[in-house]
Amino acid sequence: MAPKTTAVWFRKCLRLHDNAPLVEAAKRGGRLLPIFVLDPHFARPEFVGAPRYRFLLESLADLDASLRKRGSRLCVVRGETEATLDGLFAGACDALPGVKVDAILWEEELVEPWGVARDARVAAAAKARGVAASAVAGGHLLFDPREVLGACGGKAPTTMPAMVKAAAALGAAMGYEAPPAAAFGVAGGESAGLARLEAALARDGGKWARAFEKPKTKSTKFDVDPSTTVLSPYLKFGCVSARLFRARLADVYAGGSHAQPPTSLLGQLYFREMAYANALKHGAAFAASPSPVCADIPWDDPATDAAAAARLRAWEAGETGYPFVDAAMRQLRETGWIHHLARHAVACFLTRGDLWLPWTEGARVFDRDLLDADWAVNNFNWLGLAGVASWSPPFFRVYSPVPNHKQSSLNVDDAAGAYVDRFVPELRKLPAKYKYAPWTAPAAVLAAAGVVLGDTYPRPLVDHKVQSKDNIARFKEAQQRNRANKPKPPPKGAPKTKKQKV
Repeated sequence: MAPKTTAVWFRKCLRLHDNAPLVEAAKRGGRLLPIFVLDPHFARPEFVGAPRYRFLLESLADLDASLRKRGSRLCVVRGETEATLDGLFAGACDALPGVKVDAILWEEELVEPWGVARDARVAAAAKARGVAASAVAGGHLLFDPREVLGACGGKAPTTMPAMVKAAAALGAAMGYEAPPAAAFGVAGGESAGLARLEAALARDGGKWARAFEKPKTKSTKFDVDPSTTVLSPYLKFGCVSARLFRARLADVYAGGSHAQPPTSLLGQLYFREMAYANALKHGAAFAASPSPVCADIPWDDPATDAAAAARLRAWEAGETGYPFVDAAMRQLRETGWIHHLARHAVACFLTRGDLWLPWTEGARVFDRDLLDADWAVNNFNWLGLAGVASWSPPFFRVYSPVPNHKQSSLNVDDAAGAYVDRFVPELRKLPAKYKYAPWTAPAAVLAAAGVVLGDTYPRPLVDHKVQSKDNIARFKEAQQRNRANKPKPPPKGAPKTKKQKV
């Protein structure tokens, strides 16, 4: 009698450490089939940018190499997900002829609506074929978001104190030994991610990690030694476990005084937990505008307004005429990563600050191009930055697209213009003091630098000083209208209406 075969369906947990489905499969004994389905529906430029696709392929290659060291391998099958798995259940998968599984395990999906629906269909298909299917609670987060909601009385935490309180109630993450550190790298995969984690925590004997405060990092850093950890892509793909991150961080924090949430490294992990709890609470509405969590703002619609569509294309291409915004958008498309304060700047510029366009369009672009694109975190951040959520900063606090290098809330420490030189090279010959505002340069200076505004580099799409004031007024008017239209609760002491029996 042939030994039973258990498939482990890898999705967001592209690692061997802290992998609950893999551990459970090993307990079952028999043969193990690690599999990843590369669905061509999602492998398209309009869904996934080239940098993130490269990161995924590197992560898969690294996972395969790790499995081969242990006498196994990763089977990467290209095909429609549900049809591929159903073929595997029936013993009729063209990519794996003669292979039939008796059981399949995967890390449970709780948040992304399409993923929840897909998993339900896969489970039903497995049952119909007599294959045991189990979704295992995994380690993509520090906490199960259902437990976070429970610790908060059914409400999703939208402030850091509420999240810290919930974390304290839920207790520490599962403990385990950390894998040994490997060489520093920036490519995708568990090996590179663990190396980056250990390098960040070991920096300056742990002092850097203990002192880390996110608002103090530099938004214009783009070299191999950025001012933040750049671990978010590894968390997104599950190359590094959030629970391992927290366990190792606790070891470093034990070495001395350290920063606290929300600005600390632990605070950054907690923000991720908040995003998932809110995504679980609101479901598909978390990506909609308006919704119970999103204020009704009459943004200009690129689908029906040609001028709005043109502004959206210019923002997406990094052709707005504001070099800081353009450099960030070009960096995003080229590398798949931009600093979180640069994300703040381009999001504010697109929405309430300057272009008056829907945040959902920005979320779509980020979802395509960011290495660390994550449905829950992406929507949580865009809702906040657009000014439409309960956790948003005051809508009238607008970032300037021409930052002050000496005193900027965006931490643009780039008086020499190196960031612009790197990503907006058509302005490279301009004197440094004009690189973030080329339209202020005298005609002779522009000519000497070979810059023709409106030709070699665009003029500003809008006048920020004028447009931001207009937008603040529009936003305020919309908020007043929303409050006026909100149903009023019955006065205290009013008799309750009885429900009719049916």
